[in-house]
Amino acid sequence: MPEVSIATLIPRAADIPELRTLVARIEETYSPEAVLLFGSRAKGTARPDSDWDCLVLLPDGADEALLDPALGFDTARGSGVYADVLCAFSREFLRDVAVANTLAREIVGYAVRIGR
Repeated sequence: MPEVSIATLIPRAADIPELRTLVARIEETYSPEAVLLFGSRAKGTARPDSDWDCLVLLPDGADEALLDPALGFDTARGSGVYADVLCAFSREFLRDVAVANTLAREIVGYAVRIGR
């Protein structure tokens, strides 16, 4: 069975001006395979006070220290938006798409790729 890519699984992509600073920081800090926007902003149900939910997908071999939630907080702080930056390894995300009640399974149908 051929391996599925993030881009195939999540075909929607966008350049969101409000997130350019945050995405640049994420790319510099994490060197991710992909960055996904999920939550109310991706669904189109956000209120004016809604935050931005980002999932950073790390390549195999990335340092596990990158999974630290404090690093995500530090990356978002001062970016101009209120954001939650979460991290996972891409291989685990792809595996979890097939597992009920996981974040991956929940967001795969509506998430948007942001960044490079």
